[in-house]
Amino acid sequence: MASIPPCGPPLPPSPCESTLKFSHQCRCYHYHHSLVMHTNRAYTNTVVQNFRSDHIYDLYIRSAALGYTDADIELKQINLAEGENFKPGFLKINRNGTLPTLVEPNGYIVHGRTKSVVRYLIKHAPKPELAGKSSGSDLIEKLHSDAVDPNFAMIGFRNDEELAEKAKGSVGAYIAQRQAALQKYADTSPPEFEEFYESKIVHNGLMYTHLFGISAKAKQALFNKTTRLWDSIKEFITEALPGYLPEPESEGKFIGGAAPGEDDFHLVAWLGRIALVNGGAADASGVDAISKVLEGAAVPAKVKAYWVNWASTEAFKKAYADGLH
Repeated sequence: MASIPPCGPPLPPSPCESTLKFSHQCRCYHYHHSLVMHTNRAYTNTVVQNFRSDHIYDLYIRSAALGYTDADIELKQINLAEGENFKPGFLKINRNGTLPTLVEPNGYIVHGRTKSVVRYLIKHAPKPELAGKSSGSDLIEKLHSDAVDPNFAMIGFRNDEELAEKAKGSVGAYIAQRQAALQKYADTSPPEFEEFYESKIVHNGLMYTHLFGISAKAKQALFNKTTRLWDSIKEFITEALPGYLPEPESEGKFIGGAAPGEDDFHLVAWLGRIALVNGGAADASGVDAISKVLEGAAVPAKVKAYWVNWASTEAFKKAYADGLH
């Protein structure tokens, strides 16, 4: 493998959270997938770790909307850009190295995936009456499918210009730093994690090679894959998504009704990531940036109204105080 080039600006860590009950302390490690913004606030009590970047969405908005407070949650920060989730110490907590990871007060790992963590937060909310209903539809599965993956949308490239921009910017630094971390920890890790590091070095190394030494044939394949992804995202936003959204005057502002429900927590974060990749801001106008995906067409009225309703909530303002991620 080619030597790793000097990294660009360090990518930011950021916090997240999870919780049990007011009288308990549970830990949740959460990552924040934003290659652009970061927060660096100190929290105590329930544990969560986060770097900003992907499909695993910000727990701030969920916890705030469900009545959790900073006093309920002990936060742990993990810098994904520097591969901190690959440290042997973290793998002893979660052998898959995935985030978010929610840990109960007794130290038992409850959940290591976004969908299950969200359900846990709803189930144990200090103010369960604040949670809206679940739609029971397939929306959450669709949002987490490869067909509309916002993480790959962030790191993928459709042409030589996008490839060059991402290789020299935050995406390139992110991939290079994580590859370096994997190689460092693999050299000194306990034998029990040897298979994990071997697999991750190959997987992350593929994207590294794509950015810093890809063949013409492989490059075109990535161009095609990223183009298909954005075509799918466009189709989803214009044709499928409006059908999942409520009629505000008769069904409430959210899919969950008057208050955000399980579907809403996944959807607002997905929309936020797509808006971020296209230069959107963390305010009521942010969703307009998605028009770039739609090749200049207006964002569907129901999608726009839904975003505006979210942007007016205190949970949204807290979650995105430092910008979308």
